[in-house]
Amino acid sequence: MSALATFIGLQLADLVTTGLILHLGGFEMNPLVNGFMSLNPMAGLVVVKCLAVSIGAFSEAMGKYRVVSMGNYAYGAVVTWNLTQLSVYLGLAAAAIWGYQRIMIRRAQKAAEARRVNARLGEACE
Repeated sequence: MSALATFIGLQLADLVTTGLILHLGGFEMNPLVNGFMSLNPMAGLVVVKCLAVSIGAFSEAMGKYRVVSMGNYAYGAVVTWNLTQLSVYLGLAAAAIWGYQRIMIRRAQKAAEARRVNARLGEACE
């Protein structure tokens, strides 16, 4: 696979992961990209990705393969960071759901115990 194809794939991965992070309430850390995203976050992100792919294609066309390769390392790190952030968020969400389920189970158990106690008290009074 060529360095440019890898670069394009990493741009798409960054677009998708950043879009998910934004959808989940996160924010873009790059101030340059933030400027493009000021009016419409996803449209600004798509514009930035198109610019990045254009610069990568131009660099490869000019024989500057090292520029594209270095970009691959940089965007590989960015996508890795995004995936880390998503996994942390999803882990926290899973922990919150698990904790909520435990609370609801405990409440149901206490309610059942209270019904059993009330039933025994009712039998004792008769």
